[in-house]
Amino acid sequence: MQRQYESILQLASGKYKLVIDYYAEDSISFGPISVSDFEFGYEDEDLLTAYPNTIHFEFVDQNASSYKALLQAFNNSPGSISSPPYVNYLDKHGLTLYKIEPDFSYSIIFKGYIDKQSASYDSENMLTSFDAISSLLLLKDLHLSSADYGFTWNPLIGEGSVNYWEPEWVMGESILWIIFKKIYPNLPTDVYISQPGQPANTPGFHFYHNWNFMANGRVGVPEIFRNFPSDYPDIYYNFLPLIENSSTYGELIKKIAFEFGLSIGSSAYNSVFAIRRFSSISGLNSSSIDNSIISFSRSPYLKNISGVKCTYHYDSRISYTQGHFPTSTDGQPANSDIVINSTSLYGTNYIKTSQSPITKLYDASQNIYNDCLNGIYDPALDYAYRYPLDILSRWLYQSRNSIKEKFDFQLYGIDYDISKYYNATLYGNTIYMRPIKITKDLINNTTTLTALTYNV
Repeated sequence: MQRQYESILQLASGKYKLVIDYYAEDSISFGPISVSDFEFGYEDEDLLTAYPNTIHFEFVDQNASSYKALLQAFNNSPGSISSPPYVNYLDKHGLTLYKIEPDFSYSIIFKGYIDKQSASYDSENMLTSFDAISSLLLLKDLHLSSADYGFTWNPLIGEGSVNYWEPEWVMGESILWIIFKKIYPNLPTDVYISQPGQPANTPGFHFYHNWNFMANGRVGVPEIFRNFPSDYPDIYYNFLPLIENSSTYGELIKKIAFEFGLSIGSSAYNSVFAIRRFSSISGLNSSSIDNSIISFSRSPYLKNISGVKCTYHYDSRISYTQGHFPTSTDGQPANSDIVINSTSLYGTNYIKTSQSPITKLYDASQNIYNDCLNGIYDPALDYAYRYPLDILSRWLYQSRNSIKEKFDFQLYGIDYDISKYYNATLYGNTIYMRPIKITKDLINNTTTLTALTYNV
């Protein structure tokens, strides 16, 4: 039987409504609730692809009756995630947390499902506890396969906010839209051209990048220039190399983030952000946390490297090196502990621009789509047009040629966003940082912000 549990929570950080949708014969009848550790973050040290948001709950459950009802719900959803049973997780043991605003409107701050393996019952304290996990985790285990999709990315046809002339050539926001629609069925097609430092919590797709593209002209037409972010509808990509080298949607997101120098994630339900990962300090538009600091600790976290080498996957003769990259006689790094040896799947011939903002479909007689063989210009780097792997090697080296410190701040309030940058003036020096984990304590209205120094 489909059931629903509701509870109103009055906490120091505000008023909330908890809703649990579950399928069980018996009803959940929890007593007073404790909620803590509302966590956002990135799953890796430096690549900036988000891991799922999580939140921890504890309930008074005198006879373990509600715990048993949860077990019934767990048995009604699949034990493993595949396509498309992940929907069952939200129906059979889903959880939504709403913030009740001063005007009594509701905003979703968390939507996901109760993690089966986190549930436990403590007989001494008569408590049932569990973690709820956002749907973002499902992308990690949701598999791509040639049998389901081919390598022409057929699911994109007729969806998103773009037309394109070949199924494998799509806009960047379209492929991200179709990926995240797997977990957000009602994800809007709205695209917001964000600026650095703006929170990305409004439903839709939040995009910020400022690469410039120069494409080949044709007879009678000069070279064509298209720039992020304003011209994003006229810039198309061949995602086949990334799809062919990814087994899951999670891996595909990581590859998109790496190849385009992006941070990709979701800090709110039905909201996705893709913002440039590398920038000058002046381009960060960071927010000060000086007036919110309770305490902090700091320590070295990512050691400095001596060099970076970025090699083209389909032709190893094409590579770009920055700094000192010592090699042994077989051409491999002589000391892999102090270098970054990466591989890029993109050459600029995997990127095209449209000849005119109003042309959306390919016209074979006029060839109105143009290869970006002349390269990409990153205004935050220098004034040269370069291959993507050349740009990435330069930024990777600049960001890692000095030690990155990790800061753990205890802060007042909970209004912090994983997609933003922050700064703090400590002992006379201003430190610029990007968060890698944010843990909000809704009960005490405080936040633990874990951040790495931003070195470029």
